[in-house]
Amino acid sequence: ITAQQAIPSIVISLILVTFSYAIAGFMIDLMYLSMFLILGIFGQTLPDGSQNIMDMSIRQVMGSLFKDAGGLQAGDNVDIVTNLFSSLLGENTLNTGLGVIGGLTLTVVLAIAILIGSVKLFFELLKSYASVILSIVTSPLILMFGAMPGKNAFTPWIKDLIGNLLPFPTVLFVLVVFYQFSSLTSGNGNEGGFMPPFLLARGQAGAIASLMGLAL
Repeated sequence: ITAQQAIPSIVISLILVTFSYAIAGFMIDLMYLSMFLILGIFGQTLPDGSQNIMDMSIRQVMGSLFKDAGGLQAGDNVDIVTNLFSSLLGENTLNTGLGVIGGLTLTVVLAIAILIGSVKLFFELLKSYASVILSIVTSPLILMFGAMPGKNAFTPWIKDLIGNLLPFPTVLFVLVVFYQFSSLTSGNGNEGGFMPPFLLARGQAGAIASLMGLAL
């Protein structure tokens, strides 16, 4: 390895080390820009207009998901289970009692699923945030190795930084789509759309929106 071959790598590494903090800040700004773009297209507040989605904590996200996809859908869940027992056992008075018990059980199961998903989401976002901070703090040391000929330290570093920033706009997008599918930001969920076969009965169009939101 000659000095002539090493000089370009050293110069580029010095530039990247010097501007690593600015590059990281620019990527964070792009993250916020993408999030505000999503909010500008779909709407910035919760369905009831009470709070900006960007200002929600994980506890408020969990409460919103539970309210709109689990807690307030007990009646729909009872109807789902009642129709299931009716199709299996035929029409009889026992189906009503079984439907109530099964519907409440389904509601509890959905609530537990939302709780577990929210806790997992919190730790995943926390891990991403910690990784972003560590990437910024250690960027001079990481990019310094790019001065070695044949070493490309910048590409893995920037890909790792982008990968840890992407979960935040992704979660925001999924939340916004959840509200759209649940028809909480744009009107009545029973108007328009279609009821696919093999899922629910035709009279339960209101429940499919919440189940679709939970699936998302």
